[in-house]
Amino acid sequence: MNKNFAEPVSGFIKNGIRWLYLRQTPKANSYGQNISQIQIISNMIATFLEICLNIVKVLLNTFTI
Repeated sequence: MNKNFAEPVSGFIKNGIRWLYLRQTPKANSYGQNISQIQIISNMIATFLEICLNIVKVLLNTFTI
């Protein structure tokens, strides 16, 4: 995989993680903060894996004839 292709993908993933974290931050008080933090992290991991799987699918569809 060449550098010109890998750099935008990694930047896209980093920006996606940053956006997910900002979007998922709770607008709640300190009560139940630990639970919501765990939910944020698990949602981020799940969405991140989903994004990675979609990237892999796109790559496989691109490079197979």
